[in-house]
Amino acid sequence: MIINLWIAFVVQTVIVLVCTDETSHEKVIDDVVSKIFDDARQAIDELQQHDQLLLQKDINPLEDIEGPLRLWSLHSGSDSDASKLAYAALISILATKKLKNAEINSTNSSLHLMKILEEYCPLRPILCNTEKYRSIDGTCNNVLHPLWGAKDTAMQRIINPFYSDEIEKMRVSSVDGSVLPNLRYLSKILMDKIYPFTSKITMLTAHWAHFVYNDLVRIGSLQLFYDGKRIPLPCCSSKFSHHSECMPITVSKKDSLYSDNLECIPYTRTAPAPQPNCDLGFREQVNQMTSFLDGQLLTDSDSLSGNFPLIVESVDDILKMTAQYIANSGHHSFINRFKHLRLLASLFLQDIWMRQHNHIAISLMKMNPHWSDEQLYQESRRIVIAQLQHVTYNEFLPILLGKENWIKFTLQPQSSGFSKLYNLRVNPSVINTYAAAAGQFFFTMLGSFPQWHTEKGKGILEEPLNEYFKNPDSLLSSDQIASLLMHLLRDAIKRPLISEQSKLYDKLFIRKDINEYDLAAVILQIGRDHGIPPYNVWREYCTGSKVESFSDLVDDLVEGVELVKDLENEYKSVHDVDLFLLGLAEKPINGALLGPTFSCILSLQFQKIKIGDRYWYENDLAHSAFTEEQLAEIRKTTVARIICNTVKDFSNLQPRVFELADDYDNYPINCNETSRWDLNISKWRDDSPKLKLPITVEVVEKTIEFAVKEVEKRRERERRNILKNQHIFKSGDPLLSYGKMMRAKREAITIARVSEVLLEATKMLMSRAQSNEISELPGSLDMNILQDVLPHIDVSSFVGKIEPLLGSGGSVMKCLPKNLPCDHTTPYRTMSGWCNNLRNPSFANAFGALIHLLPPAYEDGIDKPRAKSVTGELLPSARTISNLVHFDLPILHQKYSHMIMQFGQILDHELTHSPVERGPDDEILNCTRCDSQATLSIHCMPLPVPAGDPHFPTHDENGERRCLPFARSLLGQLNLGYRNQINQLTPYLDGSVIYGSTDCEAKELRAFSGGRLNSTNLGVFNSEALPQGDQEQDCRSSPQFPCFVAGDERNSHQPGLTSMHNIFLREHNRIARKLEELNPSWDDERIYQETRRIVAAEFAHITYNEYLPLLLGDRLMQKYNLNTAKTDYFHGYDETCDASISHPFATAAFRFGHTLVSRVFSRLNPSYQNFTEPVDLVNNFNYVGAIYDGKRGSIDSLLVGLLGTPAMAFDRHVTTALRNHLFGRRGEPLSGMDLVSLNILRARDHGVQPYNAFRELCGMQTAKDFDDLFGEMSESAVEALKSVYKSVDDIDLFPGLLCEKSMPGALLAPTMACIIAEQFKRIKKCDRFYYENDQQATRFSREQLNEIRKVTLSSLLCANSHMLESVQPNAFLLPDKLV
Repeated sequence: MIINLWIAFVVQTVIVLVCTDETSHEKVIDDVVSKIFDDARQAIDELQQHDQLLLQKDINPLEDIEGPLRLWSLHSGSDSDASKLAYAALISILATKKLKNAEINSTNSSLHLMKILEEYCPLRPILCNTEKYRSIDGTCNNVLHPLWGAKDTAMQRIINPFYSDEIEKMRVSSVDGSVLPNLRYLSKILMDKIYPFTSKITMLTAHWAHFVYNDLVRIGSLQLFYDGKRIPLPCCSSKFSHHSECMPITVSKKDSLYSDNLECIPYTRTAPAPQPNCDLGFREQVNQMTSFLDGQLLTDSDSLSGNFPLIVESVDDILKMTAQYIANSGHHSFINRFKHLRLLASLFLQDIWMRQHNHIAISLMKMNPHWSDEQLYQESRRIVIAQLQHVTYNEFLPILLGKENWIKFTLQPQSSGFSKLYNLRVNPSVINTYAAAAGQFFFTMLGSFPQWHTEKGKGILEEPLNEYFKNPDSLLSSDQIASLLMHLLRDAIKRPLISEQSKLYDKLFIRKDINEYDLAAVILQIGRDHGIPPYNVWREYCTGSKVESFSDLVDDLVEGVELVKDLENEYKSVHDVDLFLLGLAEKPINGALLGPTFSCILSLQFQKIKIGDRYWYENDLAHSAFTEEQLAEIRKTTVARIICNTVKDFSNLQPRVFELADDYDNYPINCNETSRWDLNISKWRDDSPKLKLPITVEVVEKTIEFAVKEVEKRRERERRNILKNQHIFKSGDPLLSYGKMMRAKREAITIARVSEVLLEATKMLMSRAQSNEISELPGSLDMNILQDVLPHIDVSSFVGKIEPLLGSGGSVMKCLPKNLPCDHTTPYRTMSGWCNNLRNPSFANAFGALIHLLPPAYEDGIDKPRAKSVTGELLPSARTISNLVHFDLPILHQKYSHMIMQFGQILDHELTHSPVERGPDDEILNCTRCDSQATLSIHCMPLPVPAGDPHFPTHDENGERRCLPFARSLLGQLNLGYRNQINQLTPYLDGSVIYGSTDCEAKELRAFSGGRLNSTNLGVFNSEALPQGDQEQDCRSSPQFPCFVAGDERNSHQPGLTSMHNIFLREHNRIARKLEELNPSWDDERIYQETRRIVAAEFAHITYNEYLPLLLGDRLMQKYNLNTAKTDYFHGYDETCDASISHPFATAAFRFGHTLVSRVFSRLNPSYQNFTEPVDLVNNFNYVGAIYDGKRGSIDSLLVGLLGTPAMAFDRHVTTALRNHLFGRRGEPLSGMDLVSLNILRARDHGVQPYNAFRELCGMQTAKDFDDLFGEMSESAVEALKSVYKSVDDIDLFPGLLCEKSMPGALLAPTMACIIAEQFKRIKKCDRFYYENDQQATRFSREQLNEIRKVTLSSLLCANSHMLESVQPNAFLLPDKLV
């Protein structure tokens, strides 16, 4: 019977209940459930009140809490958090027991039950952030299951518990239900055996096992409070003997050692832990440590900061603190925090690791003096944890478990590289059986009388082991550590057997010669308390075989004949024997200390710890991973070197410290010889700018608070302005069309809200510094220094306070999930680019900021667009530049087809989309009024029409001065400092133009059938068109001809672009159908993802193999390593680089296609001949009628037209369709906009440096005057520039690039080609999923890659066009009868 699935009701009314009304029946059940939970809660409250009243009224129970019990309570007490959790757990356990009798499915009352549980359950959802360092309490190690492995959570079970009532009662005999054998008696007759043994393993092994156990496990029982002090339950007192949490161990009157003084050994049950969500179910036990091998013994896990050991501000202070700690033996720190360490000499290991921490911290501080105390602490802790993990798995576990299991369970560290084993689905929580039984094997390995040694190895002192439990101080005195270490390194352990030293099994705590605690009996009781399955159950789980009689055990146990006789006398069945006994008694497996069952359990435990720890030292996961160089240093670590680093005046020791020294390969060497195993700390050198911040965090926080208020005021002011001065747009309005095409997505808006506050805070800090209002700023601080410093201030802690990332539809995270750790095994990209870079998952994501190749050029250094010439005069009007430099000349290109322009546009839409600012309620800003910056929004930057403009009038019909509208780009920086802009797309060639850049966009485009994308059947001429929808477009042909939906919302901008979108939709569905046919077992998701992967690879191959070589020429293709391979993989992936789009690329260089655009788009037949009138671009912005025109060939005739007609020449001239009529209304020639002016203003808006600066960046000489331009520009181009600019240093980037002459063998000019080549180099080498990469998880097979390499744009068009019958081999070149 599974308790969690059934609820039983003891209330008689439920049993006799007969009800025909279902609603009434459910209400009665809910009432009964409520009453049972109320009763359970009341019973637990009364139990606690009874305990407190008993202590207050009758002090006698305290008389029993002396000596041994008090010492044991220090070892097994519970902290306050565990006590709070236990309260909820006890209620659930009691309610489960009360609800067990009737067979009513829990789902019948689950909703009501959940409400009840929520009232008292202390477990609350945890929101996890991406952090470099692990939390102190272990939470959020697993971002999907934040409490897995965390402190004060339930241990996990591999096998369900063995409770006699299936809930919490102790196990009974499987034969007749009688009580199992007395534990004290078992301990006395079985554990007091002496077996001859020889061992080559040092005593350090036993203490290391204990240290590791204590780092992973703390078992604590519930305790009482009296007079502000914690008091263990006196379970042997008559007043507490029937307490529900007391399970004392009875002492027989025949017990020769205890019977004269004791009737029982007190034992309080381990504190229970709630089930997940405090669900009903059997008793679980709490682990009061994290389940990770994370050096928690060196920190205070009850502290939010875990700030211990302290790292102070100077090396001298650290040395003093370390010396003081050693002198004081740590009495007031470690021993008080972790009193359970008083049990053994392994306390000294804690001291060694603490010293190692400070040794590393001192080295880091000397090398990186600019690091803060917190950074020094966290990085030192991170390194120490890595070393602890490495030596444990590399040196300790092979000896304990044997090499066979070490390899079988993948416990061996790698010799190089990173581990790929981390698994989100593996729960690393401590296995209950390890904690309660198997993990405590080491107690049987200790000798009764640890012996001190001189440096030369002579034994000088012996003391009983139990003496150290009462007084461990001598273990850490400065003159005794080396002597103790000699004992640990030179004395051999006992092999773990079913025996213990008498000092432990019956004299654990001795008081006036009265022995009162038996450790073996207590461990056995812990196992029964925890419901640990008996030995035979675990034996079958681990080995696949179980025994049916005691005689079957003889050959498997040490001294099996004698031991089996003793067991048979005590247990009624072999199926009853406790795991701890027979786990120890098994013969060890070859090359190991432990037998097969314990070795299996420990192997499982350490496997889960390794595979389930996101911060495991060998993992290659974002933020938390070491570099390969650092990891190589960690792998040099040995325990021998740690000892030499930390124990003063210790000279010689064997290299393999867990093995006894010999005269051969483990001969003792001097500590100086171990230096080669020490860390080369220089691998942690931080060469980032060492800027000492001139302002405090408090100043920043206060400034941000002011900025939030100022932004709120401004938004409210703009809200009123819009209501007063802006009318509602009508469909067809050019500004509406442009505004919708440049709209900000919801995800971008949430980021911009934060950016706006940070920019305002930056302005405040700058202005206050200039006026000396910030007292913390030094009076002589240079403003340029402050400008450099601000971006380095960490404001991440303030971001969440500025603007929660929420929208009307809930958290944007549902569309932009940022799951960690990254799945390094998947061959499929995320939609947003998240986790493309495993070490830096946020690199080059959608909705990330653009990057500058040069320092930004803002008028005020922060925000204002460049407006003044180097002469001090105003820069020329962007419209004037457009008129005088970029006027239309109808010059056709002699070689390239119009397709080179059209593919360039869809490629641009694959890579960049920087939206423009909107009003506070997402309104399009109408910045046409020349005073709109003052009367509407600060984001307006209207452009006055210059006098004598050849097209636009300088004044409107009402006499008002006319301006061309311009709104600034949306903010995107998440740091203090200069203004930066956002890119809504990923910079990768990932097919986002087809599939979208968020999960939500992708889902909207999918058919969820056969992996295909949605499509529209327009008829025979286009049965697989794009799906219809407005997608935030101002669709001028609607409703007669609705616009379309695609991965990029600009798809209906003009018919040529729509046609290309349609072709890639068809290509996806064509491949999906073929994959479905080839792989009938694949589901929709697999087909979709694999097809997306293939189509994105085709798109990238066309770009790098056909398109870029024509743009850049052979020289730059080779210089920037852009050529595709013919047969091999690409081996140049660089995980350190960022593919983010650069400002000069987005605002100028990759807008070169504007000069290639022809006003008319020819529609040709299969023979490449005109058969109908062309499409006039002026009349077809956001008009898709041509796509619906089947008689005139729909998309097919447009595609043939792109292939068969020439592009305009690459020069400085741009068609009037773009310069005067962009988004203009049909029949209204003065209603359009000027794209060239927008390009110039956009670069100024983004702070892009002028043209001359990029000449130097690209390896050309900086022009000192206009005459220096003649080498790259024609005389007419230079004269045109001179006619508008005062200085050569004023030339805007876009005009400067278009004025250059094409390079020989390339379409583009040198500076433009340089900027574009630089971008595509990063797109290639920074993309882990680049189609030619050799990365194991993401690469195509060689056969698959060869198939992708066959694809050309021409072949892709042929496969998906209904009209094409023949096509030129290269779609970007005009057809030629010869070639």
